[in-house]
Amino acid sequence: MIAIPPPAQAQEPVRTQPRADRRTVPEPPPNPLVDLDRTIVAAEAHLREGELQQAESLYRSAIFDAWMMLGQLHMAGGKMPDPRRV
Repeated sequence: MIAIPPPAQAQEPVRTQPRADRRTVPEPPPNPLVDLDRTIVAAEAHLREGELQQAESLYRSAIFDAWMMLGQLHMAGGKMPDPRRV
């Protein structure tokens, strides 16, 4: 008589848990000035290359973004400017 070995039992995958000595560090909040700085750097590069219209457009975008950030800071601080007549 021939002996047939029993079927191999399926092994469950080994689940590893994160090591206790690893601590996850939360990411810092995004810095809104990074995008503004990138826009200015790009504008300066276009200015050096003689692409004046593109440089002007990027500078205008940077000024607008900075103006909006300033408004957000005033609102967050509860400092609303007095309305002015134009």
